[in-house]
Amino acid sequence: SNSFCTLLATILMITARDPKVLDLVTWGVASGAKLFRQVRVTDDARLVASAHIPQYDFALAVPAKLAFTILDIARAPNVPPGLRVSASNYSAPVQWFPGVNWGMFAYTVFCTKTALTANEPGRSAQMALIGEYCSSDDAWLTDAAMRATQSDHFQSLTQSVVDELKAPRTTFDESFALMYCGLRRSAVPVWSGAARTGPQFFAASAYGTKAPRAGDVLGSVPFIDLARHSSRPSCAVGMPDPQMLEYLVSELGAQANTDYFVLQTTRAIMPGEEITVDRNASLGLKPEDFAVWMGRPWCDDAARSAAASNSKPGPEAPAGVVMPAEVDPDDLFF
Repeated sequence: SNSFCTLLATILMITARDPKVLDLVTWGVASGAKLFRQVRVTDDARLVASAHIPQYDFALAVPAKLAFTILDIARAPNVPPGLRVSASNYSAPVQWFPGVNWGMFAYTVFCTKTALTANEPGRSAQMALIGEYCSSDDAWLTDAAMRATQSDHFQSLTQSVVDELKAPRTTFDESFALMYCGLRRSAVPVWSGAARTGPQFFAASAYGTKAPRAGDVLGSVPFIDLARHSSRPSCAVGMPDPQMLEYLVSELGAQANTDYFVLQTTRAIMPGEEITVDRNASLGLKPEDFAVWMGRPWCDDAARSAAASNSKPGPEAPAGVVMPAEVDPDDLFF
């Protein structure tokens, strides 16, 4: 069938030897993700163009239903009472984990659990790859999370999860710290409480009906979460408007009546070029706050300088930072 041929062609384009990448791509494409035979996943889980992609074209499209969000926790069985999160307490700060709210904490716990679970290979692979997102430069982020795992609060809240996994406590705690770091680097807002925008299934949930109490809700979108940050990105993350959804369905074989997250090119991309996004375009943080959240400066040049000096990015905005040039909104579809 055409769908089988598309799946086979996409898998053959994978250059990775990591079985997690193969599991992710097999599951993602079989579930409706569109890589349009022009994007491949590399051995270190990055997105690279396998063909010339014109400016303002779609690099890939992922059904919104594949996003892993706080709603997946609500639907999960046997959620410990302390990890149940609602629209009313999602944004409440975690007193023993500075800078983290209850929604992000519970979400990180369940992402960690999913990464360590083998009964959903595709989803588990997605979460495991996020946990491998960090590098030696991110030690201060993982160290902060490891300090939180040593608290009595963390130990008691997560003990039932550890028991269910039958995993050593040290394995879970270390995996949590890496997942926390990876999510800060890769998660995207799947629902904006202030703007009341996002997938229909989120709009119909308590997070949609009670917005803006929940604020922005972060989630992980397969493939899109593999796109690295750049202050000079080749793509933008968004959700197409109805006109472009119709184009996706009629011209590119997307599913009708389905919300999508997409990567749309902001300039032409050459074969072999890495596909990048500006992670701050959706977060909307000040440069100094972005540096704290991501663990490195927003500006590519400043990030390279920080890496070269092997120094922890500070809270101050790097000198000479300029925000990205404006793209004509008429040329973008979201």
